[in-house]
Amino acid sequence: MELKGICLSTNNVPRLVDFYSMVLRLKAEGDNVHSVFNEASLAIWNPGGINERRFQTSQRYVTLMFEVDNADDEYERLKQLDINIEFTSQPTTYPWGARAFGFRDPDVNNIDFLSPVKQ
Repeated sequence: MELKGICLSTNNVPRLVDFYSMVLRLKAEGDNVHSVFNEASLAIWNPGGINERRFQTSQRYVTLMFEVDNADDEYERLKQLDINIEFTSQPTTYPWGARAFGFRDPDVNNIDFLSPVKQ
C-alpha cells in the first residue's frame, strides 16, 4: 500500500490554489472544483462541486508537513509574500532533530515547514 497524496476540502478552490501556489512555488492543474499540485501530491477539492451524497461537508482541519532546505529562509520568504499568513510559531529547533515553524492556510489548516538539523 502506498499513500498517493492529500486532498483538502474547501468551498473556495481558487483561493486555496492561489495561496498554495505562492507558498509552495508550484503550479496547480485543474479547475474551480478540483485542482492538483502534482509535485506535492496535494489536491484541493470542493465537494459541493459534484452531486455525491457520500461526502460530508463538515470542516475538518489537517496539518500538512513539508520538508524544506532551510526553515529560516522559508520563514523570511513567506513573511515577504503579499498574502496575509497567520504564523502559529517562529522557526524553532526541536530535540527530535528538526527546525520548524507553523502557519495556517485561509481555511485554517495547519502547515509546518521543517528542515533537518545537521548534526
